[in-house]
Amino acid sequence: MIWERGNGRYLKTADLSSLRQVLDQYALHPIKVKTQIYTAFQTKPQYKNGSFSTTKIPKSKIKPNSQGYQFADKEPSFFYYEEFGRLNKLDWNFVVQFQTYEINENIMIGPYPQNEQDILLLKQKQVKAVLNLQTRLDMFHRGVNWEQIVDAYKRQNIVMKNYQIFDMDAEDFEKKSNKAVQILKKLINEYEYVYVHCTAGIGRAPSIIVLYLSSILQYDLKDAIEFVKQKRQQFYVNYSMLKKSLQKTLVFNHGLGYQNLAQTL
Repeated sequence: MIWERGNGRYLKTADLSSLRQVLDQYALHPIKVKTQIYTAFQTKPQYKNGSFSTTKIPKSKIKPNSQGYQFADKEPSFFYYEEFGRLNKLDWNFVVQFQTYEINENIMIGPYPQNEQDILLLKQKQVKAVLNLQTRLDMFHRGVNWEQIVDAYKRQNIVMKNYQIFDMDAEDFEKKSNKAVQILKKLINEYEYVYVHCTAGIGRAPSIIVLYLSSILQYDLKDAIEFVKQKRQQFYVNYSMLKKSLQKTLVFNHGLGYQNLAQTL
């Protein structure tokens, strides 16, 4: 049996031979494997029951939980597949251990804290504020007790702001990134050292940091991407999304007209 840390459940080893191989490769080449999985599953027909099987789950058997979500609801970072009548979940944001990375004197990045011990580690590293980009659905799928996390931050005297951006959703990111940058700027101005995280800390979080460096600190976009990648090598870069988001962020923050944007990118 394998205990899936942070998700509150056991996984049977007999069901996980293929998953083990994926995780082994993921440990060596996370971005490559993540891209391969995403590309492979895009070609498969996906059904309303949240799986890639033609066997449909009757609506009467899908019960809403206490948080208002249904079992078939899922983030794009989850893939479901049915095997021998069992519904299994492959989560590419699976977090094995809590490890942080300093970007500069004001920003640190990493995965989501799963318990008070992780939050205490942030305090020991002099973190004064946290920008959490997870959605409630992120937290639900990983068994995060939101109230306990909030209470733990309060006990450790760390300010936490949650601004929800959906994972692997470029449209949602482009729409919300300018406000996320403003929140990060305000937290840095008030608390000096801020921890930024999404779920695994390889997509949304480093992307927001890149936009902060580009729009607030005036880094060139490509230079900002390379700078963050040097600090956080596991960075899933969507350049097109970042470029569009930076355009909107510059207009939002500085009132630049679109005719001037070409000179800034």
